[in-house]
Amino acid sequence: LSFACTGDDSITTVNAAPKARILSHIDNDVELENYTIELRGTATDSNHNPEELTVLWRSEGRELCPAAPPNPDGTTNCETSLSLSEETIFLEVSDPENAFGEDRVTLEIIPSGPPTGTIVSPTNIEQYYSDVPILFSATVSDAEADPEDLSVQWSSDVDGVLSMTPNPLNTGDYEDFASLSSGPHRVTLEVTDPQGNTAYDSVDITVGGLNQAPSCLITEPSDGSSAEQGSLIFL
Repeated sequence: LSFACTGDDSITTVNAAPKARILSHIDNDVELENYTIELRGTATDSNHNPEELTVLWRSEGRELCPAAPPNPDGTTNCETSLSLSEETIFLEVSDPENAFGEDRVTLEIIPSGPPTGTIVSPTNIEQYYSDVPILFSATVSDAEADPEDLSVQWSSDVDGVLSMTPNPLNTGDYEDFASLSSGPHRVTLEVTDPQGNTAYDSVDITVGGLNQAPSCLITEPSDGSSAEQGSLIFL
């Protein structure tokens, strides 16, 4: 709270402006495009309590988190993701008397690369049947995300999206089973990372009809025939 003296000896008060400070980042910090990050900062005011203040996190083009009071201890945080054009981040704070404070940082936002996915099975050299579940296996990876954070989807150009688990193992290996109708299929693997980047692999296979049991018939020796012990028998 400030005081000012006027010529008629009256005293007027001047509202002190609140202060904003970004703690989580400094200029030139690097973040990935469309990757969830946490922004943290503080909002303080010498003559207002935290619950009387309003803070807003924004970029140059949009609000990153809705305007709200800071936490009781004056801290504020915002979970968001940034596009390549949102390099400058602002933390703004205002008090009930419309005094205003601001802090900003300029970040380096780099593109996040797509994941990778390679089909291991099925292959175009195996025989498949419409009534026998087919093994679908693949290896997936991503430079910025753990394998278990990737999403896997299989589809057929004939049968559509296949109902299988969407999550690979933490090793990047994927295995599940599904059945396909008889006929030719183009099977496609789609891998999506947390930023929405996708990768594809595909294979053309042919699925036969119902699997038939094999048949066998003994033609020689004939039923009930005999031979001397130690002699050669033609089978």
